Amino acid sequence: MSIDFESISDVLKHPIRRKIILALYGSNRLSYVDLMNIVKVVSTGKFNYHLKILGDLIKKDQNGKYGLTEKGKMAAQLLQKFPERKFKEESRILKIGYNLSIFAGVFVIATEILRLIIFQFVSPSYICFPEPLSRVNLHSGSLIFSLIAFIFGPAQIICGVLMKRRVFVILPLTLLSSLPLVFYGYSLGLTIGYWVVGSFTGLWIPSPIGILIQTLFTVPFLFAGIGGAIMSLWALAKKGFD
Repeated sequence: MSIDFESISDVLKHPIRRKIILALYGSNRLSYVDLMNIVKVVSTGKFNYHLKILGDLIKKDQNGKYGLTEKGKMAAQLLQKFPERKFKEESRILKIGYNLSIFAGVFVIATEILRLIIFQFVSPSYICFPEPLSRVNLHSGSLIFSLIAFIFGPAQIICGVLMKRRVFVILPLTLLSSLPLVFYGYSLGLTIGYWVVGSFTGLWIPSPIGILIQTLFTVPFLFAGIGGAIMSLWALAKKGFD
C-alpha cells in the first residue's frame, strides 16, 4: 500500500491528531480513556472530533480499543521521518497571512469609527484623494471613506476567516478587497496631511511631516491588507497547509 504525503497533510495538520497517531504507533492498541490521557485532551467532544478527522488512519476493534490501520502506520512512519516542526513551519506563513487579513478588516473599521468621532469636532475643509478625484467636499469624501471601511473591512474579515477554514477559493477576493483598504489609508493620510500642512499637491505632500503622515496611514493597510493576501497565496503555492 502506498500513501501520498500531501493527501494526509491536512489530516495531520493538528498536533493532537499527530499525537494520536504516534501514541497508537508506539502502543499498538489503546482504550479510549488511555489514548485520551496520553494525548492530554480534557474535552471528550474535542477528542471525538479529532478521532473522526483521522478517518481511515485508525480503527477500533471489537473490544473498543483503538489501533492504526496499515495506512495509519505508514502515516506514523512519515511523521517520524519528517519532524513535527516541518508541519508547523509550513503553516506559519499561512497563519500570519489570514490573521493579517482579519486584522486589516478590523483595523479599517476601527479607524473609520475613530475618524467619524474626531471629525465631528475638528475636520479639514476637504477630504483628499489621489488623482483624478483630488479634493472633494467633506460630505462626499466622508461617505466614500465610510463605504470603503464598512464594506471592504467586513469583507476582509470574512475572507480571513474563510481562509482559516481552508476555503482557499476566496483568496483572489481577499487580494482584491485589500486594495480599497490601501486607498483608504493613503487618502486618509492625504487628508490629515492637508489638515496639518495646509497644502495639497495630488499624489504627495512636499514636507517631512506630510511624508511621515502618509507613511503612518498607508503602510499598515499595505502590509496587513495586501501583505496578508500575498503571504496566504505564497503559503498555498508552497502547499503550506497547517
